[in-house]
Amino acid sequence: MQRFQYSLTNNCSVSLSSLIERNREKRNLRVPHIATAAGFRPPPHKPAEDDDQVAVTIATDNSERVGNLLASSGIDATALGRSFLSAEVGIKHATRLAADANVLRIQTKKRSKPLMDAVHRDIDPAGLLGTSLPYTGEGVMVGIVDTGFDLSHPMFRDQNGQLRVDWLLDQTANNLELNRSQLANHWSGAVGPGLFHPGDDLDGHGTHVATTAAGSLFAGLQGIAPGARFLLVKTDFLHIDAAVSWIFAKAGSRPCVVNLSLGWDRLDGSTYSIQCAVHSWTGAQVHAPWAMALRAGLTEELGRDVEIIWSDDGIVLRLPEAVDQVPLEQLLPTPDRIDQLVIEQLPTTAMFSARFRECAARSLLL
Repeated sequence: MQRFQYSLTNNCSVSLSSLIERNREKRNLRVPHIATAAGFRPPPHKPAEDDDQVAVTIATDNSERVGNLLASSGIDATALGRSFLSAEVGIKHATRLAADANVLRIQTKKRSKPLMDAVHRDIDPAGLLGTSLPYTGEGVMVGIVDTGFDLSHPMFRDQNGQLRVDWLLDQTANNLELNRSQLANHWSGAVGPGLFHPGDDLDGHGTHVATTAAGSLFAGLQGIAPGARFLLVKTDFLHIDAAVSWIFAKAGSRPCVVNLSLGWDRLDGSTYSIQCAVHSWTGAQVHAPWAMALRAGLTEELGRDVEIIWSDDGIVLRLPEAVDQVPLEQLLPTPDRIDQLVIEQLPTTAMFSARFRECAARSLLL
């Protein structure tokens, strides 16, 4: 295994510092997963090159000058308010930017993904809350950044059948912008394959999120704020900062809230997709060693780290994404197996370290 030690650059994220140092040394080293997770274009196992692109957000105390500096190098930068820029730069340009006196921070942008797979029934977001609260969202702009939106759905229209979407930005279509009348024209006819419907939702996630937040009353159900207006962004899952900035710019002086039901993998590229709770009345004195044994046994069995927390009420496990079902037989190991695992893990615990220091102090006194 190759190991590479490098110094962190004060005004750069860790992933960008790694790429800059690797490029500076001109070493034929593979790009780490932390870089690809943070928006670096080349796939893993490929050496970093000068012109390889990485998506970044730049904090600056002179956005006009830094923007002009990027433009002089042929780089398009999007202003995100007065102090931030969004751009895609090569490693050599990132190196120059990091040394610029007007650049306060360069942060790589991780590629996001949808995470709102379901809405909990116990909060009843599409029914009870939307009708029992005295507020409807009238006069408020609701921004949604997501997979796209099926604007043929009745929940995007008011009681007169008029579209409640003031603007839509499609980052997947060269940042196409459409206002309400343009959207109404595109979405007024038939809906189906082969027809152009800007911002269309091929996943269903964005339609779900938007109508949950502010959908009009339909079939006895409605969103939380059915009186609000929509500002929608079909995202490319990378330039989330630009999407949020665009929403607030379109809202102007009107009150505005933005929803991002998106998230990221861990920096090593893995995720935790299965959670399992073990409820027990035996209390923390039993749950602590039990959890210790479970973590050791499951990590050994699965070949991946398992996150476990325990309390007086039970144990909660988070299993890696690669695991498609909970290994129930591992949750109740035999007494001999528990003894073995707990004894093996004890030297790594804080309790063992504390007792060891206590015994060492007593032996010195004797």
